Amino acid sequence: MEKHSKNLVFVLLFYFTAVSFCSADLNGRISSLISKSDQKNVQYGISIIEASTGKEIFSSNQKLPLMPASNMKLASSAAAINYLGTDYQFRTAVGLCGNQLVIVGGGDPLFGDEQTLANHNLPKLWPVDDIVKLIKDANITELNNIIIDTTIFDDNRVHPSWPKEQLNQWYACEVSGLNFNDNCIGISVSNKNNNIAYSLDPQTGYLKITNQIVPTSKKANSVGAYRSNEENSIYLKGQLNKSAQFTTTVERPSGFFAYLLAEKIMQAGVKINGRIIEGPKPEDCEFRSLKTYSTPISDVLLRCNQDSLGLAAESLVKTIASTGNPGGKLGSWEQGTAMVGNYLGKIGVDNTQYKIDDGSGLSRNNRLSAWTLVMVLKDLYQDQHKRDIIMPTLSVGGVSGTASKWFRENKYRGKILVKTGFINGVRSYSGICKTKSGDFLFSIITNNSNGKSREVMNKILEAIVDNYDN
Repeated sequence: MEKHSKNLVFVLLFYFTAVSFCSADLNGRISSLISKSDQKNVQYGISIIEASTGKEIFSSNQKLPLMPASNMKLASSAAAINYLGTDYQFRTAVGLCGNQLVIVGGGDPLFGDEQTLANHNLPKLWPVDDIVKLIKDANITELNNIIIDTTIFDDNRVHPSWPKEQLNQWYACEVSGLNFNDNCIGISVSNKNNNIAYSLDPQTGYLKITNQIVPTSKKANSVGAYRSNEENSIYLKGQLNKSAQFTTTVERPSGFFAYLLAEKIMQAGVKINGRIIEGPKPEDCEFRSLKTYSTPISDVLLRCNQDSLGLAAESLVKTIASTGNPGGKLGSWEQGTAMVGNYLGKIGVDNTQYKIDDGSGLSRNNRLSAWTLVMVLKDLYQDQHKRDIIMPTLSVGGVSGTASKWFRENKYRGKILVKTGFINGVRSYSGICKTKSGDFLFSIITNNSNGKSREVMNKILEAIVDNYDN
């Protein structure tokens, strides 16, 4: 018995000594990486803990609030899971009020999202085509108005802190109570014998297009879509050699959906006598449901984190806001971001370590410390239900999502689950390293970052795997 006890003590001492050496080696490697001369002006906030125990493995400026870029989406996701639950469904209701077609938006950011439709083996524009089929199957030959109810959110569709010069980009699309096709439209342009032609996807008359693209035979393509002061008046500009494809955002996306739907309904031979109205469902309406479209929160979290879809994050934030209002209406950024902050306080984060301005991280007014994000990850990881819903939504290094182009070596591939982040001067990583010695939660935020910073961050995560994957 005494000999066994001594052996046990020896084994335990060996284990803790090995762990200490391992940690010391990791600390040295990370410290060396972030002290390189080309990183001396970069602000690093780093927090790494053991997932099962919460034991600190490494930290540097871990409580310094920094711009997190898209790592903000992790905090928005966690808050949404906290307030809405893991079984929440975004619902879009379609029905009739007398002879008026009514669509009640539920804030679903993936309604008509091409990638999500493909994941469920559904074709592009399926919701539009399906609604047309519902109308035809109901033997309706004539409609009056089309009413679009977007009142689950307020009508502030563009965050005031977003860069105005980027509002034509997909990641800065408007946020509506009824979204469609990521609130973007595809544009294809071609140069045939110095004649510039364009087409839209989906084809619609909702936008006014002015084509100012200049044909060229010598220069590379440099074309894009630009907004004007007139709503949905788009200018195509630049130089085109052969052909190009790009996307641009639409203004008032609920109107975009309704206009496209009206076009398709009339093409199917159904007459529309009235007009498109954006407003609440009439109070005196005896609503006759035709169908309710549902999207699980798991789908939204997948697009939010693995693909960094800003619309998904902002819709989550506005949806949690709406749940606290009478009738579940008028969700706003102000309320939603406050609720994200309340969630952070609930998990033990001091309010000096964060400032929440939007849900996606596009605003440069956001601030999160690395420790804040590790506490978010810890909250998600240590609750089995939360872990089961969040883990599949992270990008997998060398495999999927925004981190698929990194960590492709066999010893790292599939072992780093991460939310990436990038805006000008900011690069960030938060997630989980899976090793033979257990899982480790990490957050690395860099401000004033440069072209080498991502490489340094990659090496830090590789060092975690190297140290503990034995």
